[in-house]
Amino acid sequence: LKKRSGLGFGFCLDKSKDKRFFTDDFVHRAKVLTGAAADARMAGADLPATSSAGSGNNGLVATIPVWIIGKGLGFDEEKILKALCFSHLITAKIKAYIGQLSYMCSCSIAAGAGASASITYLLDGSIDQIEYSILNVLEDLSGVICDGAKPSCAIKLITSVQSAYQNSVFAINNLVPINEGIVSKDLEETLNNLEFLNKNCSDVMDKTMLNILKKKSLRR
Repeated sequence: LKKRSGLGFGFCLDKSKDKRFFTDDFVHRAKVLTGAAADARMAGADLPATSSAGSGNNGLVATIPVWIIGKGLGFDEEKILKALCFSHLITAKIKAYIGQLSYMCSCSIAAGAGASASITYLLDGSIDQIEYSILNVLEDLSGVICDGAKPSCAIKLITSVQSAYQNSVFAINNLVPINEGIVSKDLEETLNNLEFLNKNCSDVMDKTMLNILKKKSLRR
């Protein structure tokens, strides 16, 4: 934040609170710090980042918002550490369905769901409500595409933090789109839908994205 790394999305969010565009609460702080971490990482900062399911950006989403929101809600360190472990497990579970390389943005879909599930755990949500939070994120963000590793990934990470928290709140209130769109009657069937979608669309999406990037390169 001090160096305004990368494109400065986290920096922008941080300074915007001074203009009262945002409320400076723990959710906003989680978005600021996750965005700033992505800004720094994608700009090549010589700093370590904890990866999750093989991705550093996944790690940022799976850890930073859980820690900041957990602290903001007043939970003790032991419970937050358990939530962090849970977040990584859920991230890995969902990443296994979309694969290591996918046109889907795993930072949004897998890590966002992991963060949401762990926030619901922190809020003493039931097993069903934890599942609801994952289903809500999958409904919310399963359409987010990966268009390459680059500085603007910070935007997607900030969005996934917001989605993680709000979908946890929806879940705690038992709001979930069962049998709507990609979401089926339970989590396992929904993940099978996600895997089916990924496998059947990957070739077309990969070729299309590559063509778009090639055209941009030729124009330069």
